[in-house]
Amino acid sequence: MSGLPRVTELWIYPIKSCRGISVSELIIDQFGPKYDRQWMIVDSENRFITLRNQSRLALITTEIDSENLYLKFDSKKFFVRLHDECSKLDTVTVWADSFLAGIESDEINQALSDFLKQPVKLVRYQKESFRDLK
Repeated sequence: MSGLPRVTELWIYPIKSCRGISVSELIIDQFGPKYDRQWMIVDSENRFITLRNQSRLALITTEIDSENLYLKFDSKKFFVRLHDECSKLDTVTVWADSFLAGIESDEINQALSDFLKQPVKLVRYQKESFRDLK
C-alpha cells in the first residue's frame, strides 16, 4: 500500500444530520459541494436540530435527481423542487448565527413534525444568507 491518501467514497448530506447520498463525483460551487447541507430541520424556535438532540433524523433518507430532492421516512416519500424559490422566509439560528432561510411546504413540515414528534420545519439555505464557517 502506498503512503499517499486515496479517496474511496464521496458523500453529500443534503439535509443536515439526515442520511447522506453516495455520489460518483462532487460538483463544487462557491459554497462547497453542490446540495451538501443546503437544507436543515429547525424546531419551533427556529433553531437547527441535530442527531445529538433528535436521533430519528438518522431514519430520514434522501435522494437527488436533476429536478428534485426526495425525502423518505415512515414509509412515505416527499419531494422538494431543486430550482424553485421558497415563497416564505424566516430567520433561523445555527449555533450563534442567525440568517434568513426559505421554508419548505406545509405538507412536508407537518409530516416531519409527526415523524419527529415535535413541531419542526424543513428550511433551505438562501445564497444571500452566506454563513462563515468556523
